Amino acid sequence: MSGKEMDVDHSEITVVHEKVAVSFSNDKMKGFITFSSPKDGGNELSADTIKKAIEESNISFGLNEELIEQIAEGPRRYEEQYTIASGAKPINGENGRIEYFFNAGKKTLAPKLNEDGTVDFRNLDLIEMVDKGKPVAKLVNPTEGTPGVDIFGSSIPPQAGKPPPKLPKGKNTVLSEDGMELLAERSGQIVMSGSSVSISEVFEIKQDVDNSTGNIDFNGSVVINGNILHGFRVAAVGNIEVKGIIEGAEVICEGNLVAEKGILGMGKSNIKVGGSVSTRSIQDANMEVSGDIATTGIMHSNIRCNGRIELSGKGVLVGGVVFCKESITANILGSPLGTQTDIKTGLEPKLFEKYKNLVAEFQEIKKQAEDVAKDLAVMGKPENINDLPEFKKKSYIKTLYEAKAIQDKFTAKRAELLKVRTELEEFKHSGKISVLGATHPGVNLQIGNAVMSVRDELPKCKFLNEEGRVKISYMF
Repeated sequence: MSGKEMDVDHSEITVVHEKVAVSFSNDKMKGFITFSSPKDGGNELSADTIKKAIEESNISFGLNEELIEQIAEGPRRYEEQYTIASGAKPINGENGRIEYFFNAGKKTLAPKLNEDGTVDFRNLDLIEMVDKGKPVAKLVNPTEGTPGVDIFGSSIPPQAGKPPPKLPKGKNTVLSEDGMELLAERSGQIVMSGSSVSISEVFEIKQDVDNSTGNIDFNGSVVINGNILHGFRVAAVGNIEVKGIIEGAEVICEGNLVAEKGILGMGKSNIKVGGSVSTRSIQDANMEVSGDIATTGIMHSNIRCNGRIELSGKGVLVGGVVFCKESITANILGSPLGTQTDIKTGLEPKLFEKYKNLVAEFQEIKKQAEDVAKDLAVMGKPENINDLPEFKKKSYIKTLYEAKAIQDKFTAKRAELLKVRTELEEFKHSGKISVLGATHPGVNLQIGNAVMSVRDELPKCKFLNEEGRVKISYMF
């Protein structure tokens, strides 16, 4: 540059004053204000001008007066959106519901662990009683909800709650006059089965189930103050509570089973339970349980459990075959003597049995198909079947029909087998085994489609199915 001064044409400079814009969200629940900065000596807006702009926008509800004062006094951040108002959202009504006057949830029957390490199987609250005429459940009506308000002061209606479901009326229950309560029609035990609540009579036996009582088959719940002795049968539609031992007996119940002093199957007990089981120990028994099992030990038994198995206290699982759909928690698996112990989880027991049977059937059909194919090969393929002697023609046609029928059976059985295998795959990752102590050699594990035989003693760990392999996760 030369030393000469440069002339500036001030007539080309445009002075820009500060501007304000008030806007709102599409749902009219938020109000905003934005400022554009002044340029080249332009004026800033006064506090009154800013407040007037907000007033003229007709935003009237939920104004943040403190923020507006701060913005009006300045300084302000330009090209930034300030939220100056917020509407109140409506609070939707609560859905109608059923309120129960008993424990309607799933009973795990997990025993209480005492401070000295022993387990209390006595106070499980298995049986809940009700007197005649007392309510067991009632309807709670839906609420209308609370209206909301948008930033312009307009009311926003709430969504009313849905009506309650029907009261779960079952056997020996009746609706109140206004239809709002479910009442006990007789005194007895409250039993929830599926979607209905019933009142079941409780049959109490003061002594052992033996020759003096005979077999018991009761359309309710049974309380036995003694033992169920070898060779006898007890069946109940409700729960069965045994104060003593189940000893080589057959027990069937649709509800829960408690055997306070244990189950000594003697290799002859067959026990089927529609609910859950809680017992001190299980030895040499055959059991099929739809719910959970809570015990301190399972020894040399064949167990099919569709829920979880929780072993507390000593928590030993040794010998036999144990199927468990969901999970197993124990302190010790197997024994230092290397006792064979087969444990399968992540499998639906009945579905797995069906799969094994299908595999056997499929192999049989496959062998039949191979035999028929050999017969056809021996016969050879004639150039013209009508040129064959009549007896050979009939034999050949009969074999062709057999081959076609077997092929159809083969195709159908294969499709059924693949379907069941796919269903089994759905459970494999839900299965897990947690061992809080030691896992001994001789234990064979299967979690879904993953298998492992334990060769060396393993410390505290978890077993999971990962990509078709049993993964060991040590716990320290």
